[in-house]
Amino acid sequence: MSKRNTTTTQLADDVLRKGGASEEEVRRTGEITDIDAAATKLYKKGLGESPASAVHRATWRSADLSEFAAIEPARDLAFEAMIAKSLEALRANKAAGMQFDANGKVTEKSIADLGAAGWWGARVPKQYGGLDASTVHVMRGITALSAAGFQNEAGLQSVHGCIGVIGPLKIFGSDKLKERLRDLATGKRMSAFALTEPGAGSDLSAVKTTARKVGDKYYITGEKVFITNSYYGRMICVVANVEGEKKKAVFVLDLPETDTDTFRLVRYGLHPLKHCYNHGLVFTNFEVPAENRVTDAETNGMLAAYHGLNYGRIAVLANAAGGLRQIIRSITPKSWGEYRRTMGDSIQNRELVQVRIARAAGLMVACDAIRDWASSVLDEGYRGELECTIAKVFGSWAQQEGAIEIGLLTHGGRALREGNLIGDNLFDFLAALIYEGENHMLLMKYFLEFNTEHGSRFMLPTGNAIDAIKKGKILSGAASLLWNGARFATWSVGALARLAFSSKSTPAGMDKRLASHVQFALKQARKLAIQSSYYMVKHQVKLQKRQSRLVELSKLSLWTTVMLVTAMHAHRSGNKTTIAAADVMCQVLRHKIDPQHPSDAFYADCVDTARMVIEGQLGELDGTVESPIVHPYAQ
Repeated sequence: MSKRNTTTTQLADDVLRKGGASEEEVRRTGEITDIDAAATKLYKKGLGESPASAVHRATWRSADLSEFAAIEPARDLAFEAMIAKSLEALRANKAAGMQFDANGKVTEKSIADLGAAGWWGARVPKQYGGLDASTVHVMRGITALSAAGFQNEAGLQSVHGCIGVIGPLKIFGSDKLKERLRDLATGKRMSAFALTEPGAGSDLSAVKTTARKVGDKYYITGEKVFITNSYYGRMICVVANVEGEKKKAVFVLDLPETDTDTFRLVRYGLHPLKHCYNHGLVFTNFEVPAENRVTDAETNGMLAAYHGLNYGRIAVLANAAGGLRQIIRSITPKSWGEYRRTMGDSIQNRELVQVRIARAAGLMVACDAIRDWASSVLDEGYRGELECTIAKVFGSWAQQEGAIEIGLLTHGGRALREGNLIGDNLFDFLAALIYEGENHMLLMKYFLEFNTEHGSRFMLPTGNAIDAIKKGKILSGAASLLWNGARFATWSVGALARLAFSSKSTPAGMDKRLASHVQFALKQARKLAIQSSYYMVKHQVKLQKRQSRLVELSKLSLWTTVMLVTAMHAHRSGNKTTIAAADVMCQVLRHKIDPQHPSDAFYADCVDTARMVIEGQLGELDGTVESPIVHPYAQ
């Protein structure tokens, strides 16, 4: 890895030290920051770096609204045929009682059938037997399988194809190791990525697993926990510290078919993922050929983990988009919403339920919008760190609201019965808050990404000037302080002017409701620059300890971005029901940004939107599985 001389690492180290962090915290945080900076270099310039992203520029400078709309890829007929074949096989297996085996896991037959269809090779290069599909198409495929009632099989694409072995081999593997992609493309070998350890959750620098080299072999010792898709005979990547080296390394290895003297599975009960394998892995001098080392001595193995995380983050949202479709269908016609009658009428005709239906539709449309937008950023070759964090955090929150505030409350006691969509999948709906980085931890990192440039331009030089004065360098420190103060004052005047004279331009022909939301969001983005700057001045280097404030400021950026992307997505759809659902979602987000009691007009909009959904006018629900009535009763 190159010498640590980036603005991000310098600023992070300096802020941590001045804020009172220990050298151990500086060292550990510095390692993660270094890896993050190196990961950015794997991608294109421009949007690969956060200050150049549309999210960043809309706040600190200006951005073209078109950059908040997805770039539609060319139609992929081979991928469409694969999805149709995959769904056909899964539906046939479900009808034959072969979706899950005796242990409640996705059957080997379904895995084989999906491999034959091409699902597991969606992200594998064609030269190794895959489809090499665009990220937009893969994520839409995850949504399609999830909406059809196969969220486990959809989610395994994320584990196998996004954060598993496929990505590391494609980017870092030798030509010989890349040949293993053939087995991964067919599902002959399912894969996982083993990083998490008992004492290393968000603190990725705390990995203790070791790899000791003897001749042409490595011997791995350590424990991994919460490794989804880990089971006997599967192919996994393992992150370990190499003895005698400062950097971590990634190894690809084939798990034995049973426990051995050097390997064993650790079994435990887990509320979510009950239909997928999830185990701990214990290695004791587990032998791995030296040629199975994926990352070389010059590359920190954590890069392999970081490379796949953003794909996995969008996949969380893509699966949520499918889950929200199921939740909507479970409380609309031919399901519980129509069946359940109170005071002589179906509950789907009651305002309270209709507002829930409209909110669920809005959440779904927003998830679709963010899914396609963030995916297209990756397809353009950029890292999309801000975009993918927004996708993961919003998608998991949307799924939580859909499951608890909408599904659970509407299904009532039956939601807790086995066989009910909500009860059967409740922990899966909630666990997404943790996958690919716990939401609040991600938002704190988001704040660093979002504010580093501003901090390095104004806050860091000012802090250095104050330090110089304290050390007796009064003249030079005072001169620097005055100069930086003048620069900051100039910026502040400009920021206030940008806020006062915000652009009113919106795409031609945009619905007036959406146009209003776009203008509000753009103004709020500019306001956020002033808010963030205010707290940076107020707390200085101590801001790092104001974790709740960092989270709240990051949320404001997230909400405004979701508004812009959702409005642009609905505008391009041209569908009146999609536009109505997007309007509801944007109104909900406005209430989060500028807290106020919802108006009667908002509830009226929700009722109108719900009626369109109930009448079948929301085409995005096509292909969604119907939800059976659990514990029916005589009416």
